[in-house]
Amino acid sequence: MTGGAGFIGSSLVDRLISKGYSVVVLDNFYSGRFENLKRHLSCDGFRLVEGDVRDGNVVRDAIRGVDAVVHLAALIDVEGSVADPLETHGVNVNGTLNLLYESVKHGVKRFLFASFGSCIGHVFGTRHDRYS
Repeated sequence: MTGGAGFIGSSLVDRLISKGYSVVVLDNFYSGRFENLKRHLSCDGFRLVEGDVRDGNVVRDAIRGVDAVVHLAALIDVEGSVADPLETHGVNVNGTLNLLYESVKHGVKRFLFASFGSCIGHVFGTRHDRYS
């Protein structure tokens, strides 16, 4: 799972661990918090990989032996994407492509990608006229 140290990701990690699943979390802690995962460090079946989804070596290490990838890592701040569009593109597009490529290459059976409300803010009642 990418982005497993964030609010949604860590909640999913908690649930999966409680159900007996093995979980590998890949996170760079840009916005996620180590404290969200600390309690799982001693659990059998939990592994934490600190790194960036754009780094092929890190992604290969993280997906080694997994059946499924849950991809939650993203830069979702609208103002940040305007201030640094290349960084946002790099993480959100190139990072996702890197995960997809390595997942196919290493026989991952399922890939779940979650998007965020900032992509379609008006639908959820937040309109970003300034950036439209």
